[in-house]
Amino acid sequence: GTYTFKVRASNDNKVWYDAENEITILIAIPFYGTWWFKILGLILASGLIWYVIGYYQKKQQKQREELETELVINYFATQIKSRYKTNELLWDFDKNLISKIGFEECMIYLWNDDKTELMQKAGYGSKGSMETIINRAEYNIPRGKGIVGAAVESKQNLLVNDTSKDKRYFTVDNKITLSELCVPLIHDNEVLGAINIEQHQKNYFTQKHLKMLSTIAVLCATQV
Repeated sequence: GTYTFKVRASNDNKVWYDAENEITILIAIPFYGTWWFKILGLILASGLIWYVIGYYQKKQQKQREELETELVINYFATQIKSRYKTNELLWDFDKNLISKIGFEECMIYLWNDDKTELMQKAGYGSKGSMETIINRAEYNIPRGKGIVGAAVESKQNLLVNDTSKDKRYFTVDNKITLSELCVPLIHDNEVLGAINIEQHQKNYFTQKHLKMLSTIAVLCATQV
């Protein structure tokens, strides 16, 4: 604040005289008492709280995703033990990939006898089973064609966030989907087929989906 320093003088402690001049002293507010410092401190404190909350929310979300992945994989591992016929196994896998994970479209392909085409052996969509298109030649994928063909030929997982920008994408039923994830079925370094899932919105699939589907594909290929 502002203070005024004044002087009075006396020789005998009886008669006092006031000095003609005075000194005004201004004591500045310390930086930690200024309004801008308080506002900055409030912003920093709010930011720290937001960061801590966000950190723990992400941690909890990751833990939930890991638990969800573990539960789904455990389910499929258990189902393998009770499925001895390939077609029954594939249909069960396909149906549960839709119901348990929430994918819109899911198809499982296996090679034909001479490995020139990938045949649809099981399929489920958002409206249920796709049995009417299974084993129809026009729905088979020629070797090396499309995202499925590319994944099988390269023996690599393929995650496409926007199929409209991928020249490999094609559709046999005129239904356009913008996200696609294809994982080959590989056993003893031999490609048996592929699991292919699709969603209508862009950038749908995450590394969580890729990790989950890769593990399920290993389980499926081993049983096939």
